[in-house]
Amino acid sequence: GGTEIGSALSTTYAAIDAQAGDIFLVTDGEVSDWEAVVEEAKRTAHRIFTVGVGSAVSEAFVRKLAAETGGACELVSPQEGMAGRVLRHFERMRAPRAARVAVLWPEGARDIAPSSLGTVFEGDTVVACARFDQRIVSGEVALEVETEGGEIIRHRLPITEAPSQDATNGLSTVARIAASARMKELDKTAALDTALCYRLVSPWTNWLVIDVRADGEKSLDLPGLRKVPQTLAAGWGGVGAISAYMEIPMFSRRQSASTRAGRARNRARTTHPELPEHFLRLLTAIEDDPSLLKANRAMDLLGRAGIPGELDELLRHAADLGLNSDGVAGIILAALLGGPLGSYLSSETRAAVASLRGFAEQSMHELAEIGRHGHTLARVIDGPLACELFRLEMMREMAEVGQRLKRLPDFLSHLRDSTRRLTEQLKERQVAK
Repeated sequence: GGTEIGSALSTTYAAIDAQAGDIFLVTDGEVSDWEAVVEEAKRTAHRIFTVGVGSAVSEAFVRKLAAETGGACELVSPQEGMAGRVLRHFERMRAPRAARVAVLWPEGARDIAPSSLGTVFEGDTVVACARFDQRIVSGEVALEVETEGGEIIRHRLPITEAPSQDATNGLSTVARIAASARMKELDKTAALDTALCYRLVSPWTNWLVIDVRADGEKSLDLPGLRKVPQTLAAGWGGVGAISAYMEIPMFSRRQSASTRAGRARNRARTTHPELPEHFLRLLTAIEDDPSLLKANRAMDLLGRAGIPGELDELLRHAADLGLNSDGVAGIILAALLGGPLGSYLSSETRAAVASLRGFAEQSMHELAEIGRHGHTLARVIDGPLACELFRLEMMREMAEVGQRLKRLPDFLSHLRDSTRRLTEQLKERQVAK
């Protein structure tokens, strides 16, 4: 009666930790109420890569689910091998993707389609079109790609081809293809008008063909099966042609990361020789990937830089109290970058630091509040009514928690002292320089 993908995906979300992950989904069936499944997936931070197999798959669902979550979709026809499609998805998962893709048209362009290109991965094909009022257009079209690391790649393609003369009743094939692309983003009225104007098959097209044959020409047998290949390559069998194309070489993640990191380290050592090596590594990692400036990535960031002994001791103190190391590392990182170390950061990175500092200030306030309540809890457990109100095992558990909470003010003092000493050391080095 259908494929229960919603419950399967919910189980998958629960099995993945809080960090964003990639989900690989293969289905060959119809999915009912799939809009709710897509809405739930959008609320997660996971990318979903879908493969729709066969002729009965919910194509709208697998396409929409991938598009709304930042993944990609592949469709496999019956009897078609799917190994290549699966490998392509795995390559997308590992490959860098464009944070922003834009097509810049010459002046006078209108009716641009698509209005948004969505997620684009290395090796993907980008198709876009636009209309012009004038018949002859000069200039160039630019494809601008901004990578997740902030690198901007721009490729230009001059418009030198004359307008196509391949037209039926004044409508060229290119114009009809562009109109078909625009229809996907128009409302029903405008899309219907476009379909009628360009003579396109649309969801509102009704065909009724009647072929009356003589009695001697009527077919008495079942129709024969004839396989017709779809989506032929341009130029094959006289179908279509290629006038121009461009390839966008998005960087390899492994090569680019190492190259940028090496350049950033050399630049930091040259411009900031007064900084200790672990702070140089910290600045390099942040500028190389500002997305790391989040509480749940702070521990990883400090680990890359090489945590000084004093901070290592502070983190052990936090672990003894049962605190989350990532949250504590986020507070430490915010304190370091909010002090003199912040003057070495770029303006783009400082905006990310401001968000991290907001988290740190709120966390410090909450820890102080919890510490005050810890003294209250300890006093109640030691009081004469505790034995009457709680079971013995509950009292033991609360007593242990209360003792930890009572030590939170000492931890906060340790945290402030450690970060203050590190920032004072940095100030002294700056003054010495």
